[in-house]
Amino acid sequence: MKRADTPKGAALVALLTVAACVLAPWVVYGFARILSEIYTVLHQP
Repeated sequence: MKRADTPKGAALVALLTVAACVLAPWVVYGFARILSEIYTVLHQP
């Protein structure tokens, strides 16, 4: 197992970090939309 201080390891960590930062808001947004849809359906008269 190589250490993360190799250039390839550092690049991979950076790429994963960027991907997480980009995807996190969309995951949260999608989750909030699904919850609000469920809430709306459950609370219809």
